[in-house]
Amino acid sequence: MAKKAAAAPGTPSTTSKAPRARKKAVGTSDAAVATSTPARVPRSPRAVKGSAAPRTRAARGEAAPSPSGLNILFIASEAFPFAKTGGLADVVGGLPAALVGLGHRVTVVMPRYRGIAVKGRALARLSVPMGETKVPVACYGGDLGEGVRVVFLDAPDLFDREALYAIDNVDYHDNPFRFALLARAALEWAAKKGEHVDVVHAHDWQAGLAPVYLRTVFHDAPALAGAAAVFTVHNVAFQGLFAPQWLDQIGLAGISTAWTASSTGAASATSRAASCSPTW
Repeated sequence: MAKKAAAAPGTPSTTSKAPRARKKAVGTSDAAVATSTPARVPRSPRAVKGSAAPRTRAARGEAAPSPSGLNILFIASEAFPFAKTGGLADVVGGLPAALVGLGHRVTVVMPRYRGIAVKGRALARLSVPMGETKVPVACYGGDLGEGVRVVFLDAPDLFDREALYAIDNVDYHDNPFRFALLARAALEWAAKKGEHVDVVHAHDWQAGLAPVYLRTVFHDAPALAGAAAVFTVHNVAFQGLFAPQWLDQIGLAGISTAWTASSTGAASATSRAASCSPTW
């Protein structure tokens, strides 16, 4: 099933025996690993004697920066308690609260799967370009607690299904399209909202094309201009590898072949990569 990347090696053995392969530890806390290395905040540019004054965000056509801390956009296919198949949901359900506690603002964008109830009217309605078609997506607000906002992307034809990714271990045939839409629609929502995003944090292959869309389709969107991209792999066994014919349908025809797979594309377009998987 296509689903949703190594720790530093220990002291080399003095014997001639090859090291034994490490097994994945059962019950490893993904959330603890994810929060072990705090996000690195970029320094403000320093003036150089005799150089021209740096252009302001307004001069570059960018939205104003966050008044305090960073404005972080999480994009993920699942988050506890709304939807869960593994450790990914635990990290996305817990890490944002820890970041809010450090003074940052976090919004989690994920699909509205079957069974996720929403209240009130849609925050926004999008028409997301995907190849030669446009997909209608309604954005509903939710709450993860601890000041963490959630945005549910409602596209019933793609997400209102019996399971998240597969039935009887057989993947939904349109998973490439479904989760490319997740990545692009999340950025469409952020661009339309207009509030400047400092960091786009994509999780696992399902959100792996978010950094690619960020660097291509949305490179000049004021709310996303200058945003750093972070990609976290929670399980490297699932990489989002699909036939190149999907590129036309997801609006990435002509993109470098280094960006055609969800996971490798994210690694090529991202500012930072991190791993919660003991297999990478």
